[in-house]
Amino acid sequence: MRLAPMTMPTLRALSLILFAFAMSDTVRADILSESFDASSGGDLEIDTDIGAIRIQTHDAARVDVEVERGGSEGERLEVDFTSSGNKVTIEGRWEDGKRNWWGGNKAKVVFNVTVPRNFNVDLRTRGGSIGVDDMNGKVRATTSGGALRFGRIEGEIDANTSGGSIRVDGGGADIDVRTSGGSITIGEATGDVEARTSGGSIRVKNASGRVNARTSGGSVEATMLVQPAGDSSLTTSGGSVRLYVADGVGLEIDASSSSGVRSEIPVGGQTRGDRRLRGPIHGGGPRIRLETNGGGVKIYRADSN
Repeated sequence: MRLAPMTMPTLRALSLILFAFAMSDTVRADILSESFDASSGGDLEIDTDIGAIRIQTHDAARVDVEVERGGSEGERLEVDFTSSGNKVTIEGRWEDGKRNWWGGNKAKVVFNVTVPRNFNVDLRTRGGSIGVDDMNGKVRATTSGGALRFGRIEGEIDANTSGGSIRVDGGGADIDVRTSGGSITIGEATGDVEARTSGGSIRVKNASGRVNARTSGGSVEATMLVQPAGDSSLTTSGGSVRLYVADGVGLEIDASSSSGVRSEIPVGGQTRGDRRLRGPIHGGGPRIRLETNGGGVKIYRADSN
């Protein structure tokens, strides 16, 4: 039997039907919502097999949670909520006990949580990015695959990702951040800074404390506008090192590079060295080591305004 050819209107209608079926898994989303009483200074803990985490703040004495489970496999993530005292705990577990990559790619999960402005958060996901808005409290964040983004955090920051970049707008205490494959950018840092990456550049825009930054595959840059409290180091195996120093900030420079060292500020009376430059600037102070095997070292005057 020979089938009759389809007309153009029929083809268009069939195309729309197929498109609707294809998009149905993408647009479908299951929303889980919970709210818990919580006063200032409390704790939030999230531990999930998959999903991005977004933390916002408000002035209310409660924790509001909204979990979006989208995609054709999203509802396979089982989510449990518990509250004890002033602590809220959220757990996300893949239903068969482990995440398989095919299923994970079909699940689009986002944890949207709003906490009191003064709160501590401990966030862990095995697949997704983490973002935290401005807040007063300690932040711990770990992901096996995703970027980390933080606003102005007044408490300590301890963050790690196995595959993504890290950005901190500002910190009022010590900052310790690590990534195996991405760049690190830190804005104003009042406390000490530890920054390590295996495959990206590091930039600390305004450091008040000690800075220890090292990378195996990128440039390192730091700006010091006030006198640091202790020794620092900026090191890389495959890029340049740049240090910006404001007038009045005294340091003991120990700089070495296979491509030479140059300085706008006299270092022990000298402004250049073929491979090494050592000595005080602005009367001396804490020691700072500047070292690279794959680029040059340059020291600049910083604008303190």
